[in-house]
Amino acid sequence: MTTMKDAQQDKENNLESWTDTSLSSRVAQKWGKKFSNTNLFYLHSPQSLAYRKGIRDENKLKNESNSNLDWEIILQSTKSLSISDSQSKSVEKKETVTRNSTQYLQHLEEVSNSPPSFITPYCVRGLQNTEEVVVLRKFKKNREDLLKQLYNFYNERVFSKQLKETLVSTCWSKTLNTTAGRTCFQNKRLDNNQMERTVSIQISIKVVDRGERLLSTLAHEMCHAAQWIIDGVAKPPHGREFQRWSEEFKKTLPFVQVNVKHSYNIVYKYIYFCQSCGLQYGRHSKSIDTCRQRCGRCKGQLILKV
Repeated sequence: MTTMKDAQQDKENNLESWTDTSLSSRVAQKWGKKFSNTNLFYLHSPQSLAYRKGIRDENKLKNESNSNLDWEIILQSTKSLSISDSQSKSVEKKETVTRNSTQYLQHLEEVSNSPPSFITPYCVRGLQNTEEVVVLRKFKKNREDLLKQLYNFYNERVFSKQLKETLVSTCWSKTLNTTAGRTCFQNKRLDNNQMERTVSIQISIKVVDRGERLLSTLAHEMCHAAQWIIDGVAKPPHGREFQRWSEEFKKTLPFVQVNVKHSYNIVYKYIYFCQSCGLQYGRHSKSIDTCRQRCGRCKGQLILKV
């Protein structure tokens, strides 16, 4: 026979062990049958209250877990979408940049692998003799404008417009007979007693008589001008600074050849030849007196070739 104390102890034990066993099994042990979850809410016993509290806690946990799961899914989907979108945009942007850079490089190759259009008609390479004479006459007529245009072209492409026209002067020279070009370095004193480096470039009329020679000669002289104005170096004339600018020409404008010395076949108006050894002397004027002067090699008689 159980006492009140034992019944109270059993009741406390049932409450303590409520979380360890299911509600239906506990009810079956106490009342001999099982109840559904909805019917258990109507039991007027401490177990029903505990059960409702447990259901609320369980639903709360489920809701929290579901909400966390939903947010995780949303975040993952959003993240994946944003990453894919950003990747697609970056890939598209990279393709656009690559395409634009390729087109720009192709444009540079087209421009840099051929002389500029304004001087191409004045080049005589591959022409016949009759065509060459016409081109030479045309070049002589337009050489002033060609020199200015080519100088601006080189200054923009190779020297980034650092050789300003106020610092560099260009002209055609009638006194240079065998030299294609000459660059004179100068120091100009300003009003504030500061010194300014200036350059005078002279191109020979008698040697540079066609477009391809003007391309190479002006590039050579502008390298000298750059080493003086930009680098502040005058000697040696074909030193490290000169070589650096000539390499810049090769990178930017490969069709231009910057040589230290030229080997142009100069077209002379008058030709003298020796009767003994056959050596020829070219002159732009009748500067040799055949009666007084002799051949420098064999001292033979010189005759003007007509």
